[in-house]
Amino acid sequence: MRASSVLCDAELLTTVFPQLAAVLVQRVVDEGRRVRVVARTRADPVPCPRCGTRTERVHGYHRRWLTDLLRKANTLVVTARAAGNSRLDQKTIDALRARYDADVRIGELTNLSRPWTDEKNHPGLVLARRLAAKADQVWLFTTNFTIPWTNNPSEQAIRLPKRHQAVSGYWHTPTTLAAYLRVRSYLVSARDHGLTAVDAIRLALAGTPWMPARRAASPTHALAA
Repeated sequence: MRASSVLCDAELLTTVFPQLAAVLVQRVVDEGRRVRVVARTRADPVPCPRCGTRTERVHGYHRRWLTDLLRKANTLVVTARAAGNSRLDQKTIDALRARYDADVRIGELTNLSRPWTDEKNHPGLVLARRLAAKADQVWLFTTNFTIPWTNNPSEQAIRLPKRHQAVSGYWHTPTTLAAYLRVRSYLVSARDHGLTAVDAIRLALAGTPWMPARRAASPTHALAA
């Protein structure tokens, strides 16, 4: 554990975390994968940012993680979808993005001067910069509810081939790999449309493989035709 000289600037802290303006920051500690801010209330009572209670004593503790923010956003998406909406309202998105940008910036500043092997950038810095550069992709699920909030489905699809490659060192032939990926794609797509793997395989062996329903042509396409 080491104190971060970069994060101890009071002006920087209040800029990145405006909610800390009401408290007295005692120290900021870089714990590697997280940053811990130790603070206390000032001499005068201040309101709790959550419940509004005015207090001179410690009102509670909270360790904030970037994934917590994304989970909260996903909860809002689930609620909005159940209410029949197709996206979150812009005010909510702007508030979430502001917190996200602040957290990513803290991660970037924390890892900016951390040493790494071969004089390369620390993985934490690489990740923070990637999250900043691809923020629009990260938050796409809040404006398009058909997009999942994680990339787990994509990672699951390639995990087994990558594991096979790591253990064996290679696939026997490109044809074998292509055949595997074709079967995998078929089964995953069928599952996502509510069909079990057994039923999908049975249909394929019977010569009538499952296929997704064709979408009706839009009026624009119909006129063009």
